[in-house]
Amino acid sequence: RSAYPPRNDTAQRVEWDLSELENRKVYLQANDGDSANAYAWLALGRFEPEIISVPNFPPSYTGYMLAYLARTKTYFHLDHRQQTIRDWLVDSNSSPEAQHLLARAALQGQSRPLAESLAETLSSNSLPANSRKVIVGAILDEEESIPLPFATLVKSMPANIQKTLVLSLSNSDQGRETLFQLMEQGHLSARLLQQQEILAKLNAVASPDQKAKIEALTENLPNVSVELKALISDRLKQFPHSSTSLKTGRQLFEKHCQACHQIAGKGALIGPQLDGIGNRGAARLFEDTLDPNQNVDIAFHTMTIVTTEGKVFTGLFRRKEGDQWILADKKGKEFSIPANDIEESTKSPLSLMPENIARDLSPDEFFALMKYLLTQTAPPSKPQ
Repeated sequence: RSAYPPRNDTAQRVEWDLSELENRKVYLQANDGDSANAYAWLALGRFEPEIISVPNFPPSYTGYMLAYLARTKTYFHLDHRQQTIRDWLVDSNSSPEAQHLLARAALQGQSRPLAESLAETLSSNSLPANSRKVIVGAILDEEESIPLPFATLVKSMPANIQKTLVLSLSNSDQGRETLFQLMEQGHLSARLLQQQEILAKLNAVASPDQKAKIEALTENLPNVSVELKALISDRLKQFPHSSTSLKTGRQLFEKHCQACHQIAGKGALIGPQLDGIGNRGAARLFEDTLDPNQNVDIAFHTMTIVTTEGKVFTGLFRRKEGDQWILADKKGKEFSIPANDIEESTKSPLSLMPENIARDLSPDEFFALMKYLLTQTAPPSKPQ
């Protein structure tokens, strides 16, 4: 018996009379007979009666197939499949790589129902933490646009995730327009435009019209320096009454600071060495931590690079290796840019140190970190 598949995406029922084969062993074989230079796929199932068992594929394989079908637009236009997608995304056994591909397919506008399904999944409390991280990561990879179903979720993202999204969207002209739309619609706070790292990146690539939009979005916002001074003053008043431990402070330093700073020979030397930092006193230490761009040593000014493709990178220049420029990002990780891809490079007065430590740490955590740093009064040991 044989049957040819339809040359479209609509399932076709095939009926065979197999009575003459009763009590005989038979095989069902599916062949791709298309020899043309094009993509083709076959699917078969729903056997009645169930004389043939179809094997269950592992979740990773299923995920890759779903992602592939999303890209080829052959599956997700079917509304009744959306529940299948959601079930797969909340499965802790699902492949992170396939989840990422699936989310990217949705973000690139190939299917509004798929985007709505992913947005609903992302807002669900049943979504595993790892899956949520993968989907959010796909959103942060986007440099041009964000489908409307996702736009409403941007507002609920943590501040550090919002900042990463803004920096990503800033890389392209269309991305910048999307960024301004999100702010005009209230999905993102325009106060993000007051952060020095974001502002420096936008000023390097924004058109005159876009710079005018930035000015319009920020003209009625409170002055950042005034707010920072108030925050520093408030924290200094609270500090003597805080109850924190040096152990907690050391652990916080190891988690948040050691990737760039070194104390007693432990840590990296991306930023300044912090042996003896406690001698500065609480007032200066609080100011340097909460307002890192106020007093930046010239050796630690960041560099802003614009590539020939219009992308913007910011980091601390480290060295040149052959035809590569090596820089370090704010997490202390080095990255390279081919010299031939660099159209413009400028020194920035900004520090590589993140501006958002007051948001990333609770007041108690901040006080614990400050307490630990203030105990570091010994100068760096001299090499033997």
